Amino acid sequence: MIRDSNTLDLLSARCGERLHVVGLRAGSDCALRLLEMGFCPSAEVCKLSDGGACLCVVRGMRIALGRELASDVIVQRVRKE
Repeated sequence: MIRDSNTLDLLSARCGERLHVVGLRAGSDCALRLLEMGFCPSAEVCKLSDGGACLCVVRGMRIALGRELASDVIVQRVRKE
């Protein structure tokens, strides 16, 4: 996964932001599990909170990810139109 200035990991995103999944970090042992949970390329994610776990909504479901796993999800901010 090549990152550029427009992408960041889910852990680094601010709470309340709407995001699109760009991809998953290469070499992530849990990439298949993330895909199964709905973190597929172009899926929209809204980050709700960032405490001990990263709570977000993806495909209408609330999902809590550990901080390390959240850093494996590469996202891009949705531009407001």
